[in-house]
Amino acid sequence: MTSTEIKQTRREYEKRLDTKQTVVSYQPAVMGDGRGNIRVTTLQSHAWVRIGDEESPAKVLNTKVPYIDDLAVWVGVDPVDGIYQVMGLRSNPYLMSGQSFYPQVAEHHESHEWEAYASNGGYDLVWSSFEQITTLMLRPATDLGNFWVRLNEGPMPRATGWVWISAANGNTVTLNLAGDVPIAGGCVALVYIDINGDLQRRLSGTVAIGALDIDLTPQPNSNEYPIAAVFLYSTQTQIQHNYSTQDIWQLRYPQYNVAGEDQGATNNRRLIEMRY
Repeated sequence: MTSTEIKQTRREYEKRLDTKQTVVSYQPAVMGDGRGNIRVTTLQSHAWVRIGDEESPAKVLNTKVPYIDDLAVWVGVDPVDGIYQVMGLRSNPYLMSGQSFYPQVAEHHESHEWEAYASNGGYDLVWSSFEQITTLMLRPATDLGNFWVRLNEGPMPRATGWVWISAANGNTVTLNLAGDVPIAGGCVALVYIDINGDLQRRLSGTVAIGALDIDLTPQPNSNEYPIAAVFLYSTQTQIQHNYSTQDIWQLRYPQYNVAGEDQGATNNRRLIEMRY
């Protein structure tokens, strides 16, 4: 091989080396300094980790995993920004040993808080429904039958003070509405808790199915605590409450606020004031 050929071969080899990706070495670590501290309070987005067999505490950038004590992670220098940081979860051995699995997502609750376009708000607003608050929620009780409903347990004001409404405390928390379904048309059942803490219902008049609306819901009387409006109609095969079909409309939190409101509405509003 001539010297010219040797030089050409060397240049071709160097071109190949220029395109190679450097293998980055990461170290095993666990979150926390071993004394209950996880966040580095003096540095933004930094965590304490214990590295290697000696578990020497170190401060590293963390924008990739939750701040959970003893969480198994990899740490190292990110080849993009050159910063020593948490690179990801070290989960497989822990899954096999029966440990909890945590998603590889950094903490980001601030982006879900307040209004999306508020000056101090997040940019990824979560739209919440009453169904996401399960206290005193009414839902179908399909284990009992197609037209049964059941109330989740929770606190309720009564004349003698606050009580906990539940079957364990002797309250009636289920209703069978099968006998209330109209032969033709539809109606709305106001489901409420009476002064004794038991689940009851009151029906509206019957209308055409197409005319069913929330404004048909009967009003609560004094000392009745409105829980939900349940739509009942002749073509119904079961009470549904899901993403596509809502036969139940939660009434626990929308409040009356007019002159002369009855005691039931006043007490119901107290649930909000108590943050229930």
